[in-house]
Amino acid sequence: YNLGVCLIDVGDHVGAIGMLEQSLTIRRQLRQGEHVDVAIVLREMSRCYLCCEDLSRATRLAEEALSIVRKTHDPYHPTVAMFVGQLGSCCKSAGDVDKAIRLHKQRVKILRGNQPESREDLGEALYDLGLCYDSKNMLGKAITTLEECLTLQRSFLPKLHPSVATSLYGLGSVYDKAGDVHKAMKLCRESLSILERILPVHVNTAKVLDFMACCFARQGQVSESLQLLLRLRDILAKVSPLSENMGTVCWKLGACYMKLSRRREAEEAFTEAVRIRKVVYPPGHSSITYGQFAMYTSEMRAL
Repeated sequence: YNLGVCLIDVGDHVGAIGMLEQSLTIRRQLRQGEHVDVAIVLREMSRCYLCCEDLSRATRLAEEALSIVRKTHDPYHPTVAMFVGQLGSCCKSAGDVDKAIRLHKQRVKILRGNQPESREDLGEALYDLGLCYDSKNMLGKAITTLEECLTLQRSFLPKLHPSVATSLYGLGSVYDKAGDVHKAMKLCRESLSILERILPVHVNTAKVLDFMACCFARQGQVSESLQLLLRLRDILAKVSPLSENMGTVCWKLGACYMKLSRRREAEEAFTEAVRIRKVVYPPGHSSITYGQFAMYTSEMRAL
């Protein structure tokens, strides 16, 4: 079981599933009937399948795990909230956001009654609920919920904590959707300031850089967008050099260089985007042909 959890953390979901299936078989043999130890393994397997986008299997395992825990624990025990949250995450990924909202609200209610012991879990629950409201375009509720999450986390977590940075970014993205770009950028700058000090080479840092680069680009601040994209490319070169994200970043760099009339650099960026996308996507994929068109356009303008 422990090896399976470690493999999840490093992104080896196939290996993790193999370990967890072995753990599940052993625990079912040792624990006759429905036992929380079995439910815990089922929940971790659900997490794996969710990461692999096998939503039906992830949901089925989460439902089975929750069914066991509801029989072995008091309905307002914080352990129940943890399993409710996993099912809520599955429902959101599957597109059933209304059910996800109901489940996360139930999770929040349980955790509010178990303070202060469960305050960290409550922060995570509020964050997930806020993202669900965001998915339904209920921006007012999303902002209120995420601000409550951030206030709670700041009351007990260190200033330089990844959860605080994540909440700042989530809240900023909602403010951006609500049309308050100034507030969004302020929150994201604060998030980035934390992440660059504690996680300088990490996918979360890359995500914030990408968001801020897009905001600058929408406002016509191409040079500022370019600088952030270059920092983003440096991170992805270490984390995932041959990935869909890296191909997209190279394409965005090409677009920025084009707007700045830096044709040669634009051509180089588009060429790199096409090279990566040929590795990531099957032959003839629209992302490849679109990148080739952009590269051709860059060459023509240079002439």
